[in-house]
Amino acid sequence: MHNADYFSTLQHVSAKRKKQVSKLKICSDLQGLRDKKQLEPYINHIRFPCYRNLKENLQIEFNFPLTAIIGQNGTNKSSVLRALYGCPDGLSVESFWFSTDIDPISDKDGRARYIYSYFQPDAKRDVEIIKTRIKRTYGGKNNKSKKINPDYWEPSRPIIGDGMEKMPEESKGMKGRTKTRWQGMKKEVLFMDFRSEISAFDKYFYHGDLKETLTHSSKQDYIRSKSTLIKEAIDNNLQTKRMYRGKKEQIHKNIELPTEQVKWISEILGRDYSIIKILGHKFFKLQGESIILKTNNLNYSEAFAGSGEYSVVMLVHKIFEANNGSLIILDEPEVSLHPGAQERLVEFLLDRIKQSKHQMVVGTHSPFILKNLPAPAIKTLFLDPSSNKIQATKETLAEEAFFHLGVAHDNKKMILVEDRLAAEVVSKALRKMGQAIHQLFEIKYPPGGSSVLLMSYLPTYARTDRKDVLFLMDGDQKPIKESDIDKENHLLSDEKLSESLRLILGGEVNIPVDAGKNGANLKQLREARIKILSFCQQFLSYIPGQIPEEFIWDNMSYDVTHYNISFDKIKCFKERFKRLCEVELGRANYEDVTSNEIFQVQKRCLATVNDNLLSNLRSHIKSYL
Repeated sequence: MHNADYFSTLQHVSAKRKKQVSKLKICSDLQGLRDKKQLEPYINHIRFPCYRNLKENLQIEFNFPLTAIIGQNGTNKSSVLRALYGCPDGLSVESFWFSTDIDPISDKDGRARYIYSYFQPDAKRDVEIIKTRIKRTYGGKNNKSKKINPDYWEPSRPIIGDGMEKMPEESKGMKGRTKTRWQGMKKEVLFMDFRSEISAFDKYFYHGDLKETLTHSSKQDYIRSKSTLIKEAIDNNLQTKRMYRGKKEQIHKNIELPTEQVKWISEILGRDYSIIKILGHKFFKLQGESIILKTNNLNYSEAFAGSGEYSVVMLVHKIFEANNGSLIILDEPEVSLHPGAQERLVEFLLDRIKQSKHQMVVGTHSPFILKNLPAPAIKTLFLDPSSNKIQATKETLAEEAFFHLGVAHDNKKMILVEDRLAAEVVSKALRKMGQAIHQLFEIKYPPGGSSVLLMSYLPTYARTDRKDVLFLMDGDQKPIKESDIDKENHLLSDEKLSESLRLILGGEVNIPVDAGKNGANLKQLREARIKILSFCQQFLSYIPGQIPEEFIWDNMSYDVTHYNISFDKIKCFKERFKRLCEVELGRANYEDVTSNEIFQVQKRCLATVNDNLLSNLRSHIKSYL
């Protein structure tokens, strides 16, 4: 087995181990649903040739069934969500974005428009649909009775200038199209904006107008008078209620939630509800919903429940009620939810995607919603200073997303390397990954070099379950001997475990264990070896080249030919840099150069190395995150 194969096997074992974690397995399962087209119809991407303050042709791809769109205030998150709402046939972004005298929509840069892609089942291919804002005239036959809607959005024929494909020639029996365009996507959409998801009680108490001044001196009095009607409806399971003869219906919904919905609500909120009821009514004049929650000890309505309880009840209920294969859009679902509930909410969303084949898009500011999502699921909107327009990332690591949201990291992660030149190589790799990732790590090089790191630090960190450290050793520390580790670590023999550790760590590790009846506790020793080997597979990797000096020298664009020195005859790469430093500083043969002076030369040479040569190192760091 070659070195590359050996470490490929190590990474494979690590990947298999990670898949045992339930959340990662769920993510893997959902990605499989997406890849196998089991979520169709599905929006593959949306792009914006001309839309609000988004950069021209900004494109967002939906690589994962649950997509989180993040960004600081003013980065048009809600605008993107609303455009998604308007994608399917019969729906329009006009419901949310329309022109007024105060906020006119300008067409100076062209008509507002956006394009989405989906798999057209009749044509059996991915197609793009464009929706454009136009003026629509409707109404009577004469000019006086005609009305103009300046914000009508409709599908139009492909615009080649926007990068759309020209419609192919029609052929007999061709389906999924008209003469000039592809048929749009037919999909149910559930859109919930949690800043406006409030209960019937809150609608009236905080936003209602008290008009019954003759009989009710306060809103509290009015609510008391109507609460008897709500109690009557709940206790008697009323499906209809008219206040007076000829008056309008006051009840539009009265249901008790099924057991599965109650279980999920209890799970998300960390409570044990026995019964949850929803009453939709107009008893407070405005149409809204009241919820009744029962636990073993309490029975109360949304007037005494937290707003988070109300929003979770409505979210869970509406998602369960949505038809399979719906597009579900949630704008800031974290409102009024504590961190634990936000994390469990994501578990619920992932489960419903798996069970009901939904596509979900969430606009959020919450790091707790992001923390367990894979990078392809997170899209960051940010202001591009060069154009003063909003741009988007293709994918974002959760840690990087925290940076964009202005969330401070509780603890930096640590990278351990052999020396300060190795630290510079790693820092160069991190720099390409952006400020957020670069500042997440603290790079250290403890005294003692590789043997101390591998034989002392690593086993200690492994046995104490440290997850915040990554070991990046010089390439000459890679094992050169073959080892058979095709099985899971716990299936390896004691001899194979010991051999694998010797190869990776460069020697026999002293592992303290308790004494048994006949000497060392062999079971404890075996468990310790398995833990250390597993740690190596997840948290140990290597920088390119045998040593940093060799990697830099072989790949730098630093011109040393004009010195007329045969550097190739100097076999030791460290000596090459010492000699280069001497000639750069004009030192005589009898004058020494310091290690700091050599280090400065090495840093200048490293700066000329192509960043692409560190892509594998960045991949290791990304996998660790």
